[in-house]
Amino acid sequence: PLELSSLYTEQMVHLPHSYFVNDHKRSHPEVLDEANHPKRAAFGLPDDALVLCNFNQLYKVDPEVFSLWCDILEASPGAVLWLV
Repeated sequence: PLELSSLYTEQMVHLPHSYFVNDHKRSHPEVLDEANHPKRAAFGLPDDALVLCNFNQLYKVDPEVFSLWCDILEASPGAVLWLV
């Protein structure tokens, strides 16, 4: 809160329309239980491969970026690229 800004040495920036990400380990401890983790196969991903991921919107993957991904895949036998 801004009223506590005097307690910090850092300069505070107030962002009234933003969201602070909570600590999921406290609010949702079930995410730490491996029994709740989806398996790779559920997404069509191989169990034994290095999975490289891109979670950006696809319009950000221009020909130059895609070429770089291809170079990385070529240098990483058995790796797959997961475009989400």
